[in-house]
Amino acid sequence: MASAGGGRWNDFDGDGIRDIAAGEWAATVAGKERAGAVWVGYGSGAPGLRLTEDASGVPTAPQVSEMFGNNEADDFFGGAPASTTTRLIVGSDGEKVATDAGAGSMAIFGHAFKDGIPAPLSVVTRDSSWLNASAEKGDAFGASVSATLYRPAGVDKTGTLVAVGSPGEDLRSNTAKDAGFVHTFFISAEGKTSNLREYSQDVSGVADSSQSGDQFGFSVQLANFGEAFAAGPESAMLAVGVWGELGSHYGQGATQVFRFDTAGVGAGSAWVVSGTFGLPEDALAGPACVGVSRKHLLVGFPINDTMYGVTWAALRGDDGGEVHRWTPEPGVGRSSCSQVL
Repeated sequence: MASAGGGRWNDFDGDGIRDIAAGEWAATVAGKERAGAVWVGYGSGAPGLRLTEDASGVPTAPQVSEMFGNNEADDFFGGAPASTTTRLIVGSDGEKVATDAGAGSMAIFGHAFKDGIPAPLSVVTRDSSWLNASAEKGDAFGASVSATLYRPAGVDKTGTLVAVGSPGEDLRSNTAKDAGFVHTFFISAEGKTSNLREYSQDVSGVADSSQSGDQFGFSVQLANFGEAFAAGPESAMLAVGVWGELGSHYGQGATQVFRFDTAGVGAGSAWVVSGTFGLPEDALAGPACVGVSRKHLLVGFPINDTMYGVTWAALRGDDGGEVHRWTPEPGVGRSSCSQVL
C-alpha cells in the first residue's frame, strides 16, 4: 500500500525562495505502472524536476539506479516524500528487497545538487546493518515518512529526525498480520544515519496490543512545538496513525502520540480517539487523517466532517486549552488526506 503523496515546502536550489517536493506514487515510468516519481517544484518559476528510479529519467542514472534499485512496477517510489532544509526523504514502500516483494525502502537525498538533481546519499531498508530488523515480503517500509530538523542532547550540529512507518510488518511470530511498526532515525549534519527509537503496540508503555490489521504506522507525523528552529528531545513529538484499530466499533482507527524526552519509548504517550482530550464522543467516525502544526495535533477527515486540533500541551498532560475545529464549506467533500494536510 502507499500513502497519499503529500507536499513539503523547502528551498531545494538555495535561491531563498520556497520550493515543494510532491509524491506521485502511481506514476507510470518507462511503461511500468505505479513505479512512482517525486516532483520538485521551484518557487522561482523555473522548470521543475521529476525524480524517478529509472535510468532514462534521472540525469545521474548510474549512481541513482545502483543506490536505490532499479525502476520496477509497483515500487511506489515517492509515495511518502518528506524534507527539511537539508534533506529530501523518499519512501518507496513497494520496493523489492532481495527477493521480498513490497518490503520497502527509504531513499535519502541532500539538497546540494549533483548533476542536476538533489545529491543521492544513501538508502535504508529493514535489512540495513544498523537496524535491529529484517526486510520481509509486504512490510511496506516507507509507506509513511516524516522529517524535521533536530538536535539531540549533547550534539552541537543540527541534523534531521526521520520517522518511517512499516504498516505491513507482521508481529507476534507472524501471527499478527499487518500489525505495523515505526522506526525513527537521526541523520547527522555529516550525513551519518543512526537508529533512535522503535515503536509497535507490543512495546512497553504503548497503548493496546498488536493485532492483525492494525497497520500501526500507516501514517507518521513529526512535530516541533518549541520556539527554536530545530526541535530537541524536549520539543519533538511523533504522531502515529493506527489506521485499522478497532476501537469501540469496527475500523474506528486511532492516533498515538509519543515524546522524545522520556527514558521509555511509551512513557508519556497519548492515545487519541473519540472522547479523549476534549474530542466529542462522535468526533471520528472512522480512521482519521493525521497532521501537525507548531501548536496542534490535527485529526479528522477524510470521511469525518470536521478536522480537530488538540494542543501538544494537552497531549503532554498540561492544561492545553480548548480543542479547535475546522469544517469545510457546504458541499465541499474530502476524499483524501492530501487534500487537507
